[in-house]
Amino acid sequence: MTLMQYSIVKAEVKDLKALQAFARHTFADTYEQYNTAENMRYYHEVVFSDTGFENDLLGTASEYYIAREDEKIAGYMKLNIDADKDGPGGMELERIYVSKEQKGRGVGKALLQKAAEAGKAYGKRYLWLGVWERNNAALGFYQKQGFEPFGTHMFMLGTDAQQDILMKKSLRP
Repeated sequence: MTLMQYSIVKAEVKDLKALQAFARHTFADTYEQYNTAENMRYYHEVVFSDTGFENDLLGTASEYYIAREDEKIAGYMKLNIDADKDGPGGMELERIYVSKEQKGRGVGKALLQKAAEAGKAYGKRYLWLGVWERNNAALGFYQKQGFEPFGTHMFMLGTDAQQDILMKKSLRP
């Protein structure tokens, strides 16, 4: 399989509606089958709200990046700039999602490379993320990309407490 080339750009407020729709769609594709409709609806309304995205896009604490192929969104990620979790110097990769059609074509790797570049530009020592303990495909992907487990935390999806595996990757040689 040939890996594709993607343009990856920092998202702006003008991207809000397209990014929001993509985020809702890919989150539902990934987790809908494991969660109640009520919890999914609540998560979409709160986490993927217009206000939430707009505040993030206008603020300085987070950055979104969009991967496109032929102007169509193929994936996106959200980075939290000053989010230490396992000592100082951390940057959180809070969200990274790729469309079902683009999985296995290099989008995730390209986004992770961009995350590492951003982390280094901010002088960070490591990237970290949380992955649902039942998402074996994502856990395997991150391990292949050099992330290592270092703990757990609880993630609330609506009213359902779910355990995430915390993983990190050093940005230093």
